[in-house]
Amino acid sequence: MSKDHKAPGLLDPAILFPAMRDAVVKLDPRKLLRNPVIFVTEIVAIVVTILFIRDLAQDPGEAGFSGQIAAWLWFTVLFATFAEAVAEGRGRAQADSLKKTKSELVARRLGSNGKTETIPASSLKVGDVVLVAAGELIPGDGEVIEGVASVNESAITGESAPVIRESGGDRSAVTGGTRVLSDRIVIRVTSEPGQSFLDRMIALVEGGERQQTPNEKALGVLLISMTLVFLLVTFTLHGGQRFTIENCVICHHPNATDVARRPTDKLPAESIHFKYMIHRIHTGEDLEREYTAYGFGNVPHNSNKVLYPGDRRNCEACHKPGTYGLPVPSQSLPTVTARDWYTPMQPEAASCLSCHSSLHAAAHAWVNTAPFGEACASCHGDGRDYSVAKAHAR
Repeated sequence: MSKDHKAPGLLDPAILFPAMRDAVVKLDPRKLLRNPVIFVTEIVAIVVTILFIRDLAQDPGEAGFSGQIAAWLWFTVLFATFAEAVAEGRGRAQADSLKKTKSELVARRLGSNGKTETIPASSLKVGDVVLVAAGELIPGDGEVIEGVASVNESAITGESAPVIRESGGDRSAVTGGTRVLSDRIVIRVTSEPGQSFLDRMIALVEGGERQQTPNEKALGVLLISMTLVFLLVTFTLHGGQRFTIENCVICHHPNATDVARRPTDKLPAESIHFKYMIHRIHTGEDLEREYTAYGFGNVPHNSNKVLYPGDRRNCEACHKPGTYGLPVPSQSLPTVTARDWYTPMQPEAASCLSCHSSLHAAAHAWVNTAPFGEACASCHGDGRDYSVAKAHAR
């Protein structure tokens, strides 16, 4: 008689190998749009991968960090698409198993003369009477009109314990595709072809989308909200709303260097004091010394090819009027400049040498600087012949 067809297990190669192919196909951003969390993760993975390729081209030794981040992001996206593909593959396998069970299902129909004839279960009509003995599958939905038997309904209920089905009362209904375990029963068919429970189950597995429970909807909203918060925090982590100099100098103070980010074989560390760093970056291609500072991810940032989009002599492009002359405030601290001509640099010398990076400028500043103070304002102070305003006049 008909036999059970079990759907492949979760680790069955028949499911895993097609799922691997489908997981790659599902990486199409258009397909991921219905899952905003994974969609955002994929976009970030693409950006980090581009940065990783850039790092490989510029400095392969420093590409490890961005490479690891990219790998973890792609693993997350692929795991999500693979899990979805496995679930879909398992659903298709279950539907195929049910359809195969249905196609092989046969019935022993009782005729008016008491004799039986074996026919395909799909040929049964409402009112037909069939005989089912121990070990056979019930060919269609119906009710027991004679006999009593134990029936295994685990295929539809998931309950492994058999149930008793007998004629009369409220325990006479039986479902197609379940198996009689003992004795024999006579069943009158009550469902039209294509309308049985087995048919509805196949249609549900093949084409129906399960409605989300309230808890799943709430979790989805939470994940989307957390993703938006993550993006907001990420884009404002460095800079963002902290755009005032008072915030910048908390980290970029006179003693600040990139020692925490710079590889040991690239020491000594470079100064990232705000005024020194900004002047060096703006001077860019006119620098006579290399200026490379290591930032987040231990990524080097070289400023020697930067082209400032303006006239650097216009100090008021960044400074408020009257705030860029000499002398500097008395409470200013020396700047640690281990990679420059000498260190530490007194405040006025650090301001000037951050743009005027030549050996001659450094020597001039050195001979006019004493341990107890600087004399720059004597010549370059406001109102002097070589004041900052006159030296930078356009």
